[in-house]
Amino acid sequence: MTDRLALLLRTGQLIGSSLEIQQVLDTLMDQVIEAIGAENGFVLLREGDVWEVRSARSSEDLGEEDLHISRTIADGVATSGKSVITSDALHDERFRQRPSVGLYNLRS
Repeated sequence: MTDRLALLLRTGQLIGSSLEIQQVLDTLMDQVIEAIGAENGFVLLREGDVWEVRSARSSEDLGEEDLHISRTIADGVATSGKSVITSDALHDERFRQRPSVGLYNLRS
């Protein structure tokens, strides 16, 4: 619990310390990846019907052409306002039927 409170404190300080949105998104992504021990993380922003990857982190050295998302899952998160966490989307009952999950071999 202490680690999560420390992350919240650092996040608040980060947001209050910079007006440069890209710096805030990149630093926040680094902190979240570290805090939860994730292999990958993305910050997506939607402009109309188009999703744009604004910050991405991966344990592998990926180029932008290697970043694949499920628009259906992203749209569902945007609509519901609830985050989605999964360790293996290919085997997660909520997502395994999504064409993009199988096509891109999406896991998390």
